[in-house]
Amino acid sequence: GGGEAAAAAALAQAARLDVESPDVWATAALLAVRGGRPEEAAAALKCAMQLGLEDAALLAALGKEYASAGGRARVAENLLRIAAAKRPTDADVAALLGSLVEQREAAAAEAEAGADAADGAVAA
Repeated sequence: GGGEAAAAAALAQAARLDVESPDVWATAALLAVRGGRPEEAAAALKCAMQLGLEDAALLAALGKEYASAGGRARVAENLLRIAAAKRPTDADVAALLGSLVEQREAAAAEAEAGADAADGAVAA
């Protein structure tokens, strides 16, 4: 909506003024994920991390957005791991991270079971 366009414009101005701010790049990544622009989000996130993003709240927000966006669970998990290390008492971050890890492990076990079944079918 209009609020997001205004936020994007303000962020673009901030980025021009402070291109070395990891928080500005992290916020740009957050808006891009929310706006369904994964390539833009990835580029902004890369800049934020290279500039040394330390803000645990931004890391957690990015992790949550990536988790809800779908298809980027590994990125979400990595961001949440960093946020959890910086804020070990944040129960929401810990719960979401635990859920992502469980989902990944379940998917890996399912894939392994499928491979074993396929091996069995070939051997028969």
